[in-house]
Amino acid sequence: MKFLKAFLCSDVTNKQDRAMVTSVANLLDIGEFQFLQIAFRHWYGREMQPYEQDEFFHDVFILGKTPTFLRHLSRRIYFGDVECNFHEQPSRFNIHDLNSLRVNRSIDVRNFVKIISLLLGVLFVFLLLALYTVRYDGHCTTYFPPCLTDNDLGAKEAEISPLH
Repeated sequence: MKFLKAFLCSDVTNKQDRAMVTSVANLLDIGEFQFLQIAFRHWYGREMQPYEQDEFFHDVFILGKTPTFLRHLSRRIYFGDVECNFHEQPSRFNIHDLNSLRVNRSIDVRNFVKIISLLLGVLFVFLLLALYTVRYDGHCTTYFPPCLTDNDLGAKEAEISPLH
């Protein structure tokens, strides 16, 4: 239900994300643009280029969009604040603690291989099922849809279709 609500009312979730980013920037006692730069550095592992700064500034502060990396870091800090109450003990968390918040973007190779194998297996089964269906029901007269068989066209048994 939340997915449907977020899908239909994306402006509401965008406002919530912006409010979360603002509250996290206030919690860290830094500006929102500086938090944007820190989130970018934390996500990509490098500093923003000048053209990226211009693009992200326009997207975030003019258009009101929230990039994935900014949303991700702000949620981690915000929900950490809810659990640890950084407001009550402000010395527990500062801007240098962001290095301890590791971003786990790597995909486990075993899971990746399992998923790809499963998808290829399902595709292979569907292909075999389609070939069996065509062979069982008769040969198609053309390679293109609709697949009309010799029986559908009323062909005699003596005639040979082009795909035999």
